[in-house]
Amino acid sequence: MLPNKNFNKKPNNLNKKPNLINNEIKFQEFTLIDDEGNNLGNVKRAFGLQLANDKELDLVLISNNPTNPVCKIMDYGKYLYEQKRKARESKKNQTKIKIKEVKIKPQIAENDLLWNAKHVAEWLTEGCVVRVLVNTPGRLATKQELIFDVYKRLLQLIGDKAVVKTPLKMISSMFYEAVLEPKKGNK
Repeated sequence: MLPNKNFNKKPNNLNKKPNLINNEIKFQEFTLIDDEGNNLGNVKRAFGLQLANDKELDLVLISNNPTNPVCKIMDYGKYLYEQKRKARESKKNQTKIKIKEVKIKPQIAENDLLWNAKHVAEWLTEGCVVRVLVNTPGRLATKQELIFDVYKRLLQLIGDKAVVKTPLKMISSMFYEAVLEPKKGNK
C-alpha cells in the first residue's frame, strides 16, 4: 500500500464559513443590527430570522460572545466577496523584502572583493537587503583581525549606499554574519 502524499498539507478551509448564518445560529437572544446599521437591541432568534427573511437577506453572527452575541442583517455573499477583495488588495500592497547573500573569505583577492562590492552595491540600489557571510575555515577562525579587516574593506568599497542593520558577529565556529540595508532615499 502506498503512503498518502498529502500528510503534511493543511486541510483546505476555503469552503468553511467564518461566520454562522441564519438557522446555524444557536443563541436564542442576541443584539441585532439591521441592514442600515441601526441597533435594534436584544431580540429573540425567531424575530431576527423573520426580519431577515422579510428583507430577503441573511442573519449573520458577527460577535460570538456568549454573554452578549451580536448579529447583523446583511447580504452574506456580498460580505464574503468584499472580504476576499480586501484581502487580495492588502496582499497586493505588501512590500516583499528580497534578501541577497555574499560569501567572502578573509584572504580574498582584491579583485574578487571589488567584484563582490560592485554586486552588493547594485543589490542595495535595487532595494535588497544583503547578508554578508565571512567564511573562516580552519585556523582562520582564530585570526579576528583578518576577519574584521576584510569586512571593513568591503564596507569602504560599498561606500554610503548601505546602513548596517546588524554588525559583524560570529554565528558559528566557521561563519561571521552581518546584515546590510539600503540607505533611505538611495534608489
